[in-house]
Amino acid sequence: MFPLWILIVRIMFATLCSMRVRTKNIILNCEFCGTEFRRRDKPRANRGRFCSPRCVGLSGAERSRENLTRLRKTPEFVAKLNEHLYSSTNPFNTPEVRAKSAASLKKRGYHNLDGGNGRPLSVPHSMLAARLGWPTEYAVSLGKRLPNYPTCYKLDIANPAYKIGIEVDGYSHKTTSIKAKDAKKEDRLSQLGWTVLRFSNQSILDDLESVVAEIMAAVKSST
Repeated sequence: MFPLWILIVRIMFATLCSMRVRTKNIILNCEFCGTEFRRRDKPRANRGRFCSPRCVGLSGAERSRENLTRLRKTPEFVAKLNEHLYSSTNPFNTPEVRAKSAASLKKRGYHNLDGGNGRPLSVPHSMLAARLGWPTEYAVSLGKRLPNYPTCYKLDIANPAYKIGIEVDGYSHKTTSIKAKDAKKEDRLSQLGWTVLRFSNQSILDDLESVVAEIMAAVKSST
């Protein structure tokens, strides 16, 4: 005859086994990419919302972008941003700071800061960029490579926060072939949510403030 304690242990073990709930695999859809994936279904356990750590990270980044986009559309944010851009508290309003920053970036390997493909900026280009305080020669990725398109388009001046690009055009942009290329560029950037404004060198030289006012109106309408 078994000792009493052995009998008690056997009863307890049998009870625990009968209470155990077997886990099973269930099919879920990833909340980010929509891919079906299998996950072990456990009571009161987190069943998972994403198929991989990559989708977890991308989902978080997407939420951050959406929150930032909503913030940029608030009048308070726009007012504070514009106040900072044109105030003395913005260090990039001083030529010394801009020159120091450009030298530092060039030292780190950014060699195209002086203009298109290493060429110096034109006088109108420099005037407008300095007045706006926006980056020059900004490369916009076109995403998945398409036939007859480059991997990216460069904008003479850009504000990526508002997706506004400025093109400073010389006389060559009046030719038919260049106009066709410009139209193709604008169309593709428009599909990506960008607004492209074009100004001739002469218009900037003649009335810089009117050009800036038109750009600021575009910024305001984008918010």
